[in-house]
Amino acid sequence: MKFIWIFFLLFGLLFELALPAFASENVPDLLEKKIKSLRQRLEKSQILNEERVRLLIRLGYFDAAEEALLSLESGPAIDLMMAKMCFERYQFEEFQRLSEKFPESEEAYGLRSQFLLLSQDLEGYQREAQKNQKKWVTARLNLAHFHYLTFDYDQAERIYQDALQEDLSRDAISRAYAGLANIAYKKNQFDQSLEYLLQAVDKGEISDFLANRFVLILIRLSRVHEAIQTAKITLKLNPFHQSAHYTLGNGYTNLNYTQLEERYADNFSNQDMLQDIIDQLARGEKIKPELTAFSRRNPQNVEALNTLGAIEWTEGDYDSAIVYYQEALRICPEYGRAHNGLARTLEKMEMSVSIYAERDEADFADKPMPDIENIDQFVINWPALSDRHKKRTALSLAPFKHFVPILVRSEATVYIKPLYERLSESPYFENMRDTRISYDSRLWDDVRGAGGFHMVTGIEDVERSIFHHYDTVLHEFAHQVHNIFPTEDWISVETLYRQAKKQEALGTKRFVSRYQSSSVWEYFAEGVNSYFSPRRNSYDTREIVRERLLELDPKMVEIVEKYQKETDLSRFLGKSIATTIYDKIGSNNLDAAQNMIVEIEPDAAKTEPVLRARSYLLSILKETEQAEAIAKRLTLEYPQYANSYRRLSHEILLKTSDYQQALTILRQGERAVIEGDQYNLDLSIADALVGLGHYKEAVDRYRRVLAIQQDHESALHGIATALNRLGDQVEADRYYKKALSRRSGIIELRAEYGRFLLDCDRREEARQQLDEAEILDARHPHFYLLKAQFETDPDSGVALCVRALKKVPYLQDALLLQAERLIEAGDRDSAQAVIHESIRRSKLLPEWHYESKKESFVTGNLWDQAQKARLSRLQNALQK
Repeated sequence: MKFIWIFFLLFGLLFELALPAFASENVPDLLEKKIKSLRQRLEKSQILNEERVRLLIRLGYFDAAEEALLSLESGPAIDLMMAKMCFERYQFEEFQRLSEKFPESEEAYGLRSQFLLLSQDLEGYQREAQKNQKKWVTARLNLAHFHYLTFDYDQAERIYQDALQEDLSRDAISRAYAGLANIAYKKNQFDQSLEYLLQAVDKGEISDFLANRFVLILIRLSRVHEAIQTAKITLKLNPFHQSAHYTLGNGYTNLNYTQLEERYADNFSNQDMLQDIIDQLARGEKIKPELTAFSRRNPQNVEALNTLGAIEWTEGDYDSAIVYYQEALRICPEYGRAHNGLARTLEKMEMSVSIYAERDEADFADKPMPDIENIDQFVINWPALSDRHKKRTALSLAPFKHFVPILVRSEATVYIKPLYERLSESPYFENMRDTRISYDSRLWDDVRGAGGFHMVTGIEDVERSIFHHYDTVLHEFAHQVHNIFPTEDWISVETLYRQAKKQEALGTKRFVSRYQSSSVWEYFAEGVNSYFSPRRNSYDTREIVRERLLELDPKMVEIVEKYQKETDLSRFLGKSIATTIYDKIGSNNLDAAQNMIVEIEPDAAKTEPVLRARSYLLSILKETEQAEAIAKRLTLEYPQYANSYRRLSHEILLKTSDYQQALTILRQGERAVIEGDQYNLDLSIADALVGLGHYKEAVDRYRRVLAIQQDHESALHGIATALNRLGDQVEADRYYKKALSRRSGIIELRAEYGRFLLDCDRREEARQQLDEAEILDARHPHFYLLKAQFETDPDSGVALCVRALKKVPYLQDALLLQAERLIEAGDRDSAQAVIHESIRRSKLLPEWHYESKKESFVTGNLWDQAQKARLSRLQNALQK
C-alpha cells in the first residue's frame, strides 16, 4: 500500500448565493459564443488597420498579426502591438528593445507593468502604480492587484469595487471583476468567484487572461470536464499561455495514456527501439544524436519529440525545446507530457529575466553540500543526477536528514523523475498507469510527483527550487517523515489540525495556504515547507513562508522544531516497520510481508502499528483466528486508540457478516478512546449504523464528526448516503456536492451521486456526472453501473451491468441493477436467475479482494441492509 498524498483539491465552505441566469450555462459554451462574436467582427473588418491587428492578437492568431504589423507603417501604436506580440511569445529581449521607444500612454504603461510583474520587480510595480493611479485606471487596477498579491484582500477589494463605479473600458471591466473573483477564491467563496467571472464575460471583453481564470474555479466546483475544455479555449486565444499548458500537462485531461495511444496509434510507434534509447538517457548517458536520428526517421513519434524537448530544457536551449514541444502538440494536442514540458520551458524563460536570477544562483553556489548518511541509497537514481541537482536535492532533505537512515532501513525511496517521464514509468509506480487522483480527478501519469513510502519529484521542481520557488522535494520528504510517526505523535498532529480547522471556520486565519488546510497530511507537510522557506524580502508574494507560519500557527512551529531536533529515533522503528509491511501488502507481495514479520525485533513487534499491520496481513491470508486474536490484543493493550476497535470490528464483520456485532465492538471503545481519536471511532460507528440501516442515528454520528472537522470527506459522503436513504433529497444533495468538492476524483462517489440525481429525475445533471465519471475511468465498473441506470433502453443497461460484473464479480449493486433492468425488458426468467445468484451470494461471507490500481485489498460481498432490502423487493416484484 503506497500512501500517496499529492492533493491539489482546495477546500472550505461554499459561499452560496443566487447566480445570474447565465450562471447555469456551460462555461466553455459561453466562452465559445464570445469568441465567435469576435471572429465575426474580424470577418467584417476587411481593412488592414490597427483594429484588425488587435482582433488578430486577441484571438491568438499571432503569425497573422505579425505579418499584418510588418506591412503597416511603423509608429507608436504599431510598435506597442509588436511589443505585445513579443511579450506573449516570451521574446523578452526584443520586447525590452521595443519598450524603450514606448510613448507616454496608458497602454504603454500597462504593458511595462506586466513585464515588471513577470520579472518579479514588485517594488517597481507598486511604485509605478502609485505614481500613475490618479492618471490611469490601469494603474489603479494594478495597485489593487499589488494589494492582492501581498495578502491585503480588503484593500484590493475596495479598489476594484470603486473602479467598477467608473466609466471603464470593457477590458478594464473584465479585469476588475476578475480581480474580485481572485479575492473570493482566496476566501473559499467559489460560487461567488464564479459569479464575478461570469459578470466579467457578460459586461467585459473576452481574453486569454479571463478564460484561464475560470479553470481553477471550475475545478474547485468539481466541474473538471468544463475546466479542461476551458484550458483548451485559453490556448486557442494564446498558444503560449503558460498556466493553461501547465493545467493540461498536470493531469487535467480527458484521455489517459492507454486511450491516447489507441487514438494516436501512429504517433506512439517503434516504442521498443525508442525505449532502448531513453533507458540510456535515464542512466545519465548522452544520447541526443541518437535520439535526433530516431526522430528524423520517425517524425510523427511524439515521445521522441517530447524527450528531445526535455534534453534541450536540461541544456538551457529553451527556443529549441519550444519547437519540439509545439511540434509534439501539433501532432497530438492532448499529449500531457508535452504540455507540461512547454509550460516548464516557458517558466524557465520567465525566470531568466527575474531581477533575482543572478542573486539566486549566487546564493545557491555559496551553500555547502550537505553531508547526509545513506543519501545515495535513499535517492535511487542518485548517480544519474547532475551535481547541481544532487546538491539541491540534498539541501531539501537536510532539515530532517537524521530520518534518512531509518527510512532507508524500511526500504523507503526517493526518485527524481526526468521531465519527459510519466509517473507510472517511475520505480514502484507502475500500477498508477491510467489512474486518477481521488482529490481532484487528475491523471496520475501527468502529475509532478507523488509522496509517501516511495516518493517521486520531477527534476523541474528540483531546478525551480533553486530560485526560491516551492520546494517539492522537502514537501514530499515531510510526508515520508510523518508516515513513520508513532501513533500517539500522529494523533497530536491530528488534534492540532482539527483545532486549526475549527478556528479558521470561526474566522481566525490559521493556515498559510488553502492547500495546507486540505488534510492533516498537507497540514504537516506545508508547515515544514513554510518553516524552511524564509521570505526573500518584503515583496515576496509566496504564501508558504516561515514568517507567515510564525504569525498564523506558532504551535505548528513547535511541532516542526521538535522533529527537526529529534534524537531518539528508536521510537519510530515500529511505525517504520509497519509502513514497510503495508507497502508490501499494497504491492500484493504477501510473502515478503510475512518474512518481515518473522524478522521483527521483539520490542518493535509489541508496538501498536506492528500489531495492527500483522492482524491485517493475517486477515488477508485467511488466518482468521490469529488475525482476530491479535486484534483483540490491540483492544486490551492499546484501548486508547480507535484503530484497535476498528481492526477488531472489521475482523468480526468478515467472520460473521453481522454489522450488529461489529457495532458492539466499536461501542466498547467509546469510553476508552482518547479525545483526539474519538472522531475516528465515531466515523466507524456511523458507517456500521448505515450498514444496519439505522440511518437517523448514523446521521447524528456523522454530524459529530463534522462538528470536529466540517469538511471531513468520508463523513460528508457518509451523511449524504444516509440522508439519501432516509429520503431527505434536499439535504442529501447538499452533502453530496460538499463531498464532491473534497473528492472530485472518486468515481464511486460520482456514480452514486449520478444515480441519486436519476432517482430525483434530474437527468441533465446526472449526465454531467456521467461525463465526469467517464473522464475518470471509462472502463470502471461504477461508470458502467451509472451508465446502465442512465440508459433508457433496458437491454443496453443489462449489457453494461454484465460488463461491470466481468470487472468486479462481487459488485452487489451491479447484480441488483441487472435484475431490475431485466424485469424492465420483460425477461423475467433471466431476472429470476440473477436474483437466485444474488441470494446465494448474500449468504456467503465477505472476502478480501486485491485491486491493483488501488494497490490495496478491499472487502467484497459485504451486503448492507439497503442492498438486502432491494433484493427482497426484487423477489416480491417477480412473485406478482
